Amino acid sequence: YNSVGYGKYCKPDGTLNEQTVETLKAMTMHALGSKALAGHEVLLEMQCRHWTNVPSTWLELRSLCTIEIVTFILDELLVEGVVDLVCDPRSLTLDKFLYRKKPGPNVFSPSPHELVQQRSNCLKLRKPWR
Repeated sequence: YNSVGYGKYCKPDGTLNEQTVETLKAMTMHALGSKALAGHEVLLEMQCRHWTNVPSTWLELRSLCTIEIVTFILDELLVEGVVDLVCDPRSLTLDKFLYRKKPGPNVFSPSPHELVQQRSNCLKLRKPWR
């Protein structure tokens, strides 16, 4: 496999080097911002968001971001304790698991239930024949 930046950001065995992992963690935290996002939404933010005042390596790394890499980075951030995982047990979609930055000790943060309610994407379709 030989994509743009592959040799610069990956080891010969294809795994990401440590500096790349740390940079992707910073990018992921920046992409999360103050929102709770599903993994595929974090990927979309990382690939498509117009970022200003960020290191040029961030823009290069966008081309290497896949859902597998973003999921791996989110799992690493969960283990480090800087990201929370919120689960909606009623959801059958990709949005079942939401990630958000772990709030500080004196910072108000909505409960997981409130987050799920805020993200309700119910869409009412009007039938044209009625």
